[in-house]
Amino acid sequence: MAHENIRRHWARTDCQPIPTNCDDFQGANARYLPATTVSDRLTLFAGTPDQIDRGSALEFGRTLEKAINGIPDVDTIIAGHWNTPLQWSDFVEYRAFYTDLVDQARRGIDAGRSADEVIAAYVTPDRYQGYMVSPQYVQTIVRYIYAGT
Repeated sequence: MAHENIRRHWARTDCQPIPTNCDDFQGANARYLPATTVSDRLTLFAGTPDQIDRGSALEFGRTLEKAINGIPDVDTIIAGHWNTPLQWSDFVEYRAFYTDLVDQARRGIDAGRSADEVIAAYVTPDRYQGYMVSPQYVQTIVRYIYAGT
């Protein structure tokens, strides 16, 4: 199950220029594409968040914020992009990290800098030095922000 935007990104046959993990769903692996999609929200069980990654860098940050503010009494998060469960505090910290990256891109836009300039100048803030932030991740998020998606 996934948001319809995510399924559309994964089902693409041309995975460039922006990585979408669609390489993982090519050929025989297309059978692993989500069979069920949602366009707005879906509730599974009582108090479970609907979707976190809605296929938009801007919406993703807002979705993280909504989850943090609207879901009480959570201890552990099973995230789609980590190999191990996260503690709620890790999830809250990730939202702060992600928001900082988006804010840096927006400041670059406001200053008239290009996406490439913002990407080249990005330095992981000291608070997040333990994060493994790949240049590809920064490039992807910054380019999405510059594209307004």
